[in-house]
Parts: sequence; structure tokens; C-alpha cells
Amino acid sequence: MVTKINIHYERFLLSQISQKSGETYNDFRTRLELQLAKCEYGTMADEILIDRVIAGINDDTARLKLLEEDKLDINKVHQISKSTEACKQ
Repeated sequence: MVTKINIHYERFLLSQISQKSGETYNDFRTRLELQLAKCEYGTMADEILIDRVIAGINDDTARLKLLEEDKLDINKVHQISKSTEACKQ
């Protein structure tokens, strides 16, 4: 039996993901990417991922740095988030 994926439910689950205490940025990103793959956003997937990182990251310094950027792409989001995390270790 094949079960049909409920896109709205999968998108809801995506919207609920935030970085857990003690979770690395890479692990957080992986959880987002795995859930995002179930959401069928197509060409908007990177933009949605950027928005979810900004909303869900638990580091206020990283969030502010991301929000200060005029043009964000997914690579820049990863770079800023990882470098901010590394500075705090």
C-alpha cells in the first residue's frame, strides 16, 4: 500500500522546525533540508530554506547578521551561520 503525502501537513512540520539547544547548525540545516524535500516547493525551495533558517536558528547574533544582508543566497546563509557558530565555540 502506497500512502499519499499530505503536502500541507509536511509544510506545517517544516514550519515548526527550530534549532534545538546544543544542536549544531549543520544538523539543524540537515533536518530542514530533509523535511523541505517532502514539501514540493520546486524552484522556491532555497528561498523557503533561507526563511526557515532565519526563523528557526537559535543564535540571535547569526539571525541579525542574516537579516542585515541585502541579498542572501543559500551559500551565504550557510557561511554566516557556520562562522557565527564557530566564533562562539
